[in-house]
Amino acid sequence: MTARHALLILVAVLSIVLAVGAPPMPQVSMAAPLAPGIRCPVVGPPIDIWRDALENGAPSVAVNPRHGEFLVTWDTMHEGLLTQDIWAARVTLDGQIPSWFNVVTKEAELRYAPDVANSPVQDQYDIAYTQRPPGSKDLEIYNT
Repeated sequence: MTARHALLILVAVLSIVLAVGAPPMPQVSMAAPLAPGIRCPVVGPPIDIWRDALENGAPSVAVNPRHGEFLVTWDTMHEGLLTQDIWAARVTLDGQIPSWFNVVTKEAELRYAPDVANSPVQDQYDIAYTQRPPGSKDLEIYNT
């Protein structure tokens, strides 16, 4: 999944939040079809969540309506170190990024494909990811 796909997911989630009890939805236009018969509303310009020289992918987005923000997670591959780790960024409804942080990393271990959800009851985010221990062919699923 590319950064553009992550942005489209973020825009779709933002559209849902704005339509359900948040401030009125801004004027939208429809983007080119994603697939035959499927269109995604364009709310505003793209938000550059993270950019570096490393391979970043597998984005996931969760919304926290109580705090008016999204949490975007992704994995990053560090070539040469055989390390893949999970990162996250808080994104406000107006597209600002007040903070970003490393969720989990350990040299020579592969942690990837994060999926994030918000628990409104506990007012916290929940991040699950896949891990392949060093020297193993087995995949394990962890949760933070």
